[in-house]
Amino acid sequence: MNQTRLVWTVAGWEFRRFFKLRDQLLSLLVGVGIGLAFYGVTKLINRGDAAPVRLAVMHGESLPLTPAPGSRLRLEAARERGEPELRDAVARRAIDGLLILDGLERAELIVPREPPWRAELFELLTAARRQAALQAAALSPADLAHILAPVDLTVSFQDSGARPSSKAAKLTAGILIGLMISAIYLGFAYFFTAITGEKQLRVTEQVVSAIRPQTWIDGKLLGITATAFLGTIGFGLTVVITVLVPRLLAGQPLALPTLEPAATLLFALFSILGVLFWNCFFAAVAATINDPNTSSRSTVMLLPFIPVALAFFALGKPDSPILRILSVLPGTSSAVLPARLVLGSVPAVEIVLALLLLAGGIVLLRRLAGRIFAVAMLMYGKEPSWREILRWAREARDV
Repeated sequence: MNQTRLVWTVAGWEFRRFFKLRDQLLSLLVGVGIGLAFYGVTKLINRGDAAPVRLAVMHGESLPLTPAPGSRLRLEAARERGEPELRDAVARRAIDGLLILDGLERAELIVPREPPWRAELFELLTAARRQAALQAAALSPADLAHILAPVDLTVSFQDSGARPSSKAAKLTAGILIGLMISAIYLGFAYFFTAITGEKQLRVTEQVVSAIRPQTWIDGKLLGITATAFLGTIGFGLTVVITVLVPRLLAGQPLALPTLEPAATLLFALFSILGVLFWNCFFAAVAATINDPNTSSRSTVMLLPFIPVALAFFALGKPDSPILRILSVLPGTSSAVLPARLVLGSVPAVEIVLALLLLAGGIVLLRRLAGRIFAVAMLMYGKEPSWREILRWAREARDV
């Protein structure tokens, strides 16, 4: 059997080892269930909030209040009842609150607990005070709107300039970057489980006697990367279903963020290459760990957070020199360059250079991972130092 077929055989075995279609479908059903439960609980809460709110109003003549149609606020004049009697009614929950008006500038609300309708009452008081102030100043609402109207500023871009990015595009970029980091850490978990488990079970010698270490690591890279991507897609679909089910049942409009097809394709390409790059790194590190429960080497899992943090920083300063450099370097380009794409045009030469360097970094890191994997998987009892690992990467022959 040639090496290519062996690579795909290992990849298929690793994929079937971790990816279970039944679990993915069950996850989707759980998402539907969570969405239905959330919708039901929300309906119950809203039904309780829709109950009428009875408020007694003292000195209502100083600020006439007229709730809007459909408001849950029910205002009752105090009439002959005094403040002590009304406070007692609030304490007995006979009424929901007592509102004491003191002219146009001040009002006191007495309630037995924090009112969920406080914002609605505040808006009513503010609108009534504004209307009274307009009448006192002999101004109409149209005059006030004209005075407070902002300047209509239009931003125009030259043909060669960057186009403004919408909030939807930024949101989509953030979601895709989040999914990419999820795929990276899912692959990290699978690699550590697979490689350290095989090393502890002492099955490495038998496998190495049958196939080359590089073939073994290549198969793991393909199989586990595919598993991580499908698992991340399944997780993303579960989240989408969980969010959409309540909105569909409530009849709310669905406004899904989108990107241009070319930008979406570049996002997907950089995500795949970025996950492959970090999986090569994780494969090499996992092979050097003797016991994952006690090893401090697992702290390298924090490294992929660096390009993600830089990517969100790029949303504010996409054309700064340091970010332009980071957007083409293999370790950071998979997150930083897509973030720059969202905010405008990126020169084609930078995109091509980033893709070439990232692909070259994957090829180089794959070979180094194979060399380290070949030596480290046969070592037991002691974890190699970083100096030894670097020496293996430099001096070991391709296997």
